[in-house]
Amino acid sequence: MAPKFKARRRGQISVHLDDAERTFLSELVVMLRAIAGQEDDPGHARLNVPPYLGDNEASSEWRRLMGDQLEDGRTRDRDLMTRVLDDEPPVEIGHEEALSLLRVINEARLVLAARLGVEVPDDYESLDVGSTIALHFLGLLLEDLTDELGASLG
Repeated sequence: MAPKFKARRRGQISVHLDDAERTFLSELVVMLRAIAGQEDDPGHARLNVPPYLGDNEASSEWRRLMGDQLEDGRTRDRDLMTRVLDDEPPVEIGHEEALSLLRVINEARLVLAARLGVEVPDDYESLDVGSTIALHFLGLLLEDLTDELGASLG
């Protein structure tokens, strides 16, 4: 796979996604937006792990205090991802915007894996080819963007 992100001068990162990749990622953003409030969805559970394992009261209090802020941040990240995907490539983004994309791609990978029943590495063996390719592609995007984020700082 050709690199989809490239570090530029002044901390900028250039995003190079083809039409099919942008369509796929756009569909994942729609999936992420639809997951809010769907507590029976395994993807929702994967994104909303209790912050205090074994302490429901503390987790509930944390959610009461921080839940809206977390959801607002996720909404902003997804909105940014949508803007980047709607622009013609290459799209130039800054460091903070790249971090937003990284979070959305990671969330999409987590939700998709949860919906496919992936809990441990051996679960990948039972996936169909298309699901394996989708998760692998998201993993490669995460790796590529992480590498270029590091390069943009140096």
